[in-house]
Amino acid sequence: MPEDLEHTRIVRLGQDGKEPMSVREILLRVYGILQEKGYNPVTQIAGFLASGDPVYITAHKNARQLVRRLDTFDVLEELVRFYLEHNSPLYDDAVPASPDDPDQGEKAHRRRGFRHSPDD
Repeated sequence: MPEDLEHTRIVRLGQDGKEPMSVREILLRVYGILQEKGYNPVTQIAGFLASGDPVYITAHKNARQLVRRLDTFDVLEELVRFYLEHNSPLYDDAVPASPDDPDQGEKAHRRRGFRHSPDD
């Protein structure tokens, strides 16, 4: 496999030494577990994302431990990106298609507050 020396990739290994699950994988697994327990998964996950409190997620089958791996800002960013990709004809022109966009260096800055356009 050729090395890409222009980009740095940080991989945080899970407790078992394997690469961690993606946001999508965790959300889908937690969704299924919540559904299995009879909860409304959308409401429970939204409650967790809004509050940051994992008590919205059942401990059944380690679902609560799974959501604790998530950075809620990253989840919200992915949800907005997915929604816009599937609902806005302008999305492709407005946002880089790749998650490896050049603004990744600003990620820490964006966590502290919203990024303003230069005209603001």
